[in-house]
Amino acid sequence: MASIKVEENLNDDDNNNNHLNPIEECNDSLDFELDCTQHHIDTDGKNYHSSYLVYVAVLCAQMSSITMGCTFGWSSPALEDMDNWSESKFRPSGNQVNWIASTLLLGALFGAMVCGICMDIFGRKKTLIGIGIPYAIGWIMIGFTNSFVTILIGRLTTGLSLGITTAVLPTYVAEISTPNIRGLLGMSFNFFVVFGVVYMNIIYIFNFHWNQLALWALLPNGLLMITMFFMPESPSWCVNKIKDRNVGTERAIESLKRLRSTKSDITAELNALIENANRLNNTPKKKYAVQ
Repeated sequence: MASIKVEENLNDDDNNNNHLNPIEECNDSLDFELDCTQHHIDTDGKNYHSSYLVYVAVLCAQMSSITMGCTFGWSSPALEDMDNWSESKFRPSGNQVNWIASTLLLGALFGAMVCGICMDIFGRKKTLIGIGIPYAIGWIMIGFTNSFVTILIGRLTTGLSLGITTAVLPTYVAEISTPNIRGLLGMSFNFFVVFGVVYMNIIYIFNFHWNQLALWALLPNGLLMITMFFMPESPSWCVNKIKDRNVGTERAIESLKRLRSTKSDITAELNALIENANRLNNTPKKKYAVQ
């Protein structure tokens, strides 16, 4: 049975008169062994119960999936409209069609390269808000141009956000949800991406042209940036990545209080997060020999 071992000296009066609970001790030091007698670490998550805000936060975050679907779904109706719309001021050649369709993936490649850094430095929530900026810039460029080069830059910019979305969104959803609903909420990613593709094609059916389609994609992107501002940060990121451990623990507690129902054992979940953080930070590096 492990016992709490806090690495700081307390005077005799504090020892006799005050006994900190595990959450308060977390604010003083994270380098301790957890007391599993009163606050059992529930590795199965049976005592973790989500509040309604988890579903709201996931829905808000999934606006990035819809925007991602818009980036995939825009090219097919847009390229068709560029050829068929008599008033279109831009008509791509065969080579240009290929570039417009594929530049998105080049941007996604760069996004995939920087997504981990962004997630760790800025957090999951701020990264989700931040990806809305390149999305917005790209869609506005496409919506108000007749230049082939500008369209390519717009596609490259939206692709950058797309690459970041593929990593930060599933991470955020997994870290704020409880084990019993994590799989269900994680699967919703594909649904909302396809919804974004369908959304673009439905808009096209109502005789909106290729540049107007780009402006319609700003709708889910705007909802993403506005609504995520009010959502909680991932408790796991708070504990693992905020350098000031006291601040990180306090912010994790605030997030857990919003994300978990009154029936949930927040103390046990917090202890599990801190134990995992200590394990990651204190695990010695091993050397392996290949024979």
